[in-house]
Amino acid sequence: MSTAHTLQNIAMEDWAAHSKNLFRSKLALRDQIICAAQNGAYKFNIFFQAASGNLPQLYPKQLKDNLTAKLRNVKLIDHIQFTRQNRLLISTEHLETAIEISNIKAIMDIPTVCSVISEQITSRFLLRNIPLETSLQELADELEAENTIKIHEARRFLSDKSRNIATENVLVTTYGTNIPQHIKLWLTRQEISLFLDKPRQCLLSDPYGSDHLPIQIFFNTKKSSFIVKRKTNWVEIQNHLHQHKISEHEFQSYNDFESFCKNTIFYFSSSYKVHSQANAPWWNSQCSFLLGQKRKYLRLARTYFSQLFWIQYKKFSARLNNLISKRQRQYWNNTCENAGYSGKIYKIIRAIYNRNHHPIENTYFIKISNALISDPNTQANLFASHYEQNPIEEFIPFDLSSNEDNYYNNSFSVDEIDYVLQKTPNTSPGRYGITANFIKNLPTSFKSTLLSIYNEIWSTGEIPSEWQIAKILPILKPGRDSKNIQSYRPISLTSVVCKIFERLILNRFINTGIHRKFHPHHAGFLPQKDCNYIHSLVHHKIIQAKNDKKYFILIKLDIASAYDSVWRDGLMYKILQLGIKGNAAKWLHNFIQHRKFYVFWRNSDSTMRSSYRGIPQGSVLSGFLFTTYMMDIFEAIHHKTECFVYADDILLCCSASNLSSALKYMQFSLNKISQWCDTWKLNIQTEKCEAINFSNFKQMPSSHLKLYDQNIPWTSNIKILGLIFSANLSFKQHFFHLKKATIKRLNALKAIAANSWGTRTTHLLQIVNATIRSKLEYGCHVFITSSKSEILTIEILYRTALRFATGLPKWTPIPILLKEAGQISLSLRIRMLAERFFLKNLSLGEISPLFHYLRPLTSRLRLRKPVPLSIRLSEQINKLGMDINFLIPPHPPLQKQEKIRFYLDTLPFQTKTYSNSIVQTLFNEYKNLYWKYKIIIATDASKSNENCSIASKNFTTGVIKAGSVSNYNSIFTSEALAILNAINNLINDNQHYVLLSDSLSVLKALQCSNIHSKSVIKLLGHEIYKIIGNIQSIEFVWTPGHAGITENEYVDSLARKAPSSLISQWIPHEDLLLSMKNNIQEEAKNEWKNSKYYHEFNFLSNNRSQLQIFPSSRKDDVLISRFRTKTYPTSAKLFRFRLTSTSFCTLCKVEETLDHLLFQCQRFELQRNFFHAEMGCLPLSFSWIFDFSLHSKKQVFAILKFLRQIHDNL
Repeated sequence: MSTAHTLQNIAMEDWAAHSKNLFRSKLALRDQIICAAQNGAYKFNIFFQAASGNLPQLYPKQLKDNLTAKLRNVKLIDHIQFTRQNRLLISTEHLETAIEISNIKAIMDIPTVCSVISEQITSRFLLRNIPLETSLQELADELEAENTIKIHEARRFLSDKSRNIATENVLVTTYGTNIPQHIKLWLTRQEISLFLDKPRQCLLSDPYGSDHLPIQIFFNTKKSSFIVKRKTNWVEIQNHLHQHKISEHEFQSYNDFESFCKNTIFYFSSSYKVHSQANAPWWNSQCSFLLGQKRKYLRLARTYFSQLFWIQYKKFSARLNNLISKRQRQYWNNTCENAGYSGKIYKIIRAIYNRNHHPIENTYFIKISNALISDPNTQANLFASHYEQNPIEEFIPFDLSSNEDNYYNNSFSVDEIDYVLQKTPNTSPGRYGITANFIKNLPTSFKSTLLSIYNEIWSTGEIPSEWQIAKILPILKPGRDSKNIQSYRPISLTSVVCKIFERLILNRFINTGIHRKFHPHHAGFLPQKDCNYIHSLVHHKIIQAKNDKKYFILIKLDIASAYDSVWRDGLMYKILQLGIKGNAAKWLHNFIQHRKFYVFWRNSDSTMRSSYRGIPQGSVLSGFLFTTYMMDIFEAIHHKTECFVYADDILLCCSASNLSSALKYMQFSLNKISQWCDTWKLNIQTEKCEAINFSNFKQMPSSHLKLYDQNIPWTSNIKILGLIFSANLSFKQHFFHLKKATIKRLNALKAIAANSWGTRTTHLLQIVNATIRSKLEYGCHVFITSSKSEILTIEILYRTALRFATGLPKWTPIPILLKEAGQISLSLRIRMLAERFFLKNLSLGEISPLFHYLRPLTSRLRLRKPVPLSIRLSEQINKLGMDINFLIPPHPPLQKQEKIRFYLDTLPFQTKTYSNSIVQTLFNEYKNLYWKYKIIIATDASKSNENCSIASKNFTTGVIKAGSVSNYNSIFTSEALAILNAINNLINDNQHYVLLSDSLSVLKALQCSNIHSKSVIKLLGHEIYKIIGNIQSIEFVWTPGHAGITENEYVDSLARKAPSSLISQWIPHEDLLLSMKNNIQEEAKNEWKNSKYYHEFNFLSNNRSQLQIFPSSRKDDVLISRFRTKTYPTSAKLFRFRLTSTSFCTLCKVEETLDHLLFQCQRFELQRNFFHAEMGCLPLSFSWIFDFSLHSKKQVFAILKFLRQIHDNL
């Protein structure tokens, strides 16, 4: 056997070893050339090498004579040359000559082996999502059978981490340079584009014996590399709406109003293209234009050497730099303005992701029954069929004819819709693109029209068909298989106009106190009942059981597809059981019935489908409706067990003196809950259920609790609404989980803190507080009882995040780090938040079930834990010198009454621009004309550092009431208490009253009173409601303060001279919380003042807001911070941490400290002289440079210039 055949056999064995990841055609060389020529190849490069040894150098004449004897026309050869590898290369563009050359077996009687360079006769394209179980041989056969192509090679790409693991991306190489526009594969059609997206990686070795080093590439299969977006000009829309006059019969139905909104938005919207490549988040089309012009004139300047082109190039370059700087500042200012809101956080996350990744694209294949579907419309219908559920063939008859005269059945008012619009976020629009911003910017006339449409829908109960249609967007769950249809989470988008109406209804339900009919342990989507509420209840039950030396067993249950499994007739039954009747019940029944949806996927819509079960996803009322559906689960459990419910999470617990009794009660309740779920068509996921024993006893349960005949596993750690509880009531596992989650966020923080495009330090601090600190302090009211060493774990994480934000190194002292960042330590903040939570629940009184649990536990508590927070809170309140009994209790908000009227800006004298004399004249004229037969009462308050007093006077009877209130009250509370004092003491007869006050904020808050109002406003509204039946009317009138109005000036002097005796002892919890917050901040200030760094760095954080005004960069921020805090890595600093061999300056031979670099080092003598001249003062000191001089923009730029020179030369 020849050596050539031996080499071929070795190569074939190597290929066979990798047959799963490589397929290569076995065509003969002649057939390869023919196939390539048939598909557009026109040039062939053929290599010859000796079968054994090297091919000797041959004279060209001898070589030509030898080839002439073997070829018909040797002149058709274009080129012949010897390569460095002792190979002979022959090039030709003639097919027959190439075939003749391939048949040559020997040159000059030397046996040879020939091969062709495949790169010039082949083409490539990429196939994605090819299953790993599909062999490449099968793939090649399918491609050749369905297309007019011939496969040369197919190879799978290997993952970056290990070249032994194949991916689902297959690079296909075909013979010829022509590829059809479409490739047919498994009954699908794919468009092929030879657009080279990005070279990713060049392999240094070829495991398959290829004759070239392949470059791994990705091909873009889209028709265009641009994304089409739409932009709406809201200013023009608002101007158009204000100029538009509504005719009498223009909006006869909701459909007319919807069509008008849709057409208006479309008319004032324009589409534009954005390149699909990832740019900085603030990059816009104007930046792209200036960048294109800059490159254009740079190219012209280099080509023609014209000074005019260089001037234009510099002009556009300067404009681009200024625009980028401006856009960057605006973007981060707007993004971080309200970084505490979830929508802003996701905007930041999207900015981080899109900066470093390509835009997220939907997968091209969905796998159904081992078949790959690529058609977008077919895929959309598959999603729709997957989300469609069979109806429940069990119906309950309802009588909805009753129309009770309840408050929530009345028509809606303008004030209600204004309040709801303020609370409505600008979320994704529904089917026709009507956004919340559009509704908010409607003129008053349009809002009145919308309100009348709402009231008509509310009274008739007929819901527009558009409100019952949901647009579903399938979103891939993290880490799931993109080809599996169950890996997608359906996101429903409904009509924004409907969401506003739902929010009106929900606001009505809450204001009427319907939420108080739910069980005290039922939380979620209810006022004052969030996750922290459940955490506190569970934590208290555990401590109480440990104190009583009892066993405490807890089980966590999870309902499968809870929202989608709701039985709608059963939901309607429970709505009626809740006491909702009349218009509300009729509307809710029509709202949850006859719903439809369609799936939007890859720019394709599925057919319209009907939804027969579940509550409307994506609606405002969905949470309230599901809470209503779960409200009677508490009746199913044993009376010695307790149940806590938050949405679809169920916590079942039992406390008993012995283990067998606890297990017995728990098993009984589990059986009852399973029966309850069967009755109401719900199903519990047993694989997600867990049980835990929180007892002090070491005895572990030997038997398992069962649900649906399946054992519930015991665990030592259980996650309850995002907080991990351990069996020993330690939170070490929770802190360990926080550490892992925080590290991911820190990596994201590094991305947006880049020197080239990252945001400023102030913005980074806002992002840290919103994304990292908020996660670390979640559940702090529970784990605050942990030891200091455990809390130190998350304290270190927070300090690390602050170092990333400020750019300070690890050796920065903690007090300096906190002061430069302008933050307090996490332990102090955790204490402040925990005190706020418990004090807020304490002020709710009997409404909050935590009210009774906040009493100090007895001394019988024998836990190796710190003092419970309830005792700490009592001690803190006692230090403030106040009685908890005088906290303002909760009251319902003031409802609209015909006898109550507010005049805040409509009367002639209520104009701040008028002079005092004009205001006095207008006031007296109005008083003599309209208030001649009414009783006038004036109120005022005064607050100083020593005293807080109020006064009120009835100018008809001459009665005066004046005195002091608690000094913890704010001036807002004092003004409200002054009005309350007048209501209680100066209104007795059945007359018309006019109450004057110079506090516009209090009167506005009283006019817009709701459930979220301050407690003093609700107390004031409650007292007004008590006396409103005994008087004819009362008018609340705002009068400009210190404008010379006699009544105002008189009560103002009374308030200043009021006696020190308390006339009202009420204190709102909001003011008490503010006092506690001030105490925490004062404690933080004392810690800083007592530290050893205070005298040297007492100027820190004074100028952080001032520095943000000046145009600078992230790099300059870090530079100034490191110099201000003296943490710049000088030789002396690095030598201290053994990071360099010497601490001396190389030129001056003295210790290289920061003061030496700034004021003494000879290397920067010239720069220092210029710096002195620009600063305009001698001599300079450290505090002068980094404190006083930072108020001047000119001096800031001089400092930065000097610091950059030092930094660049070190």
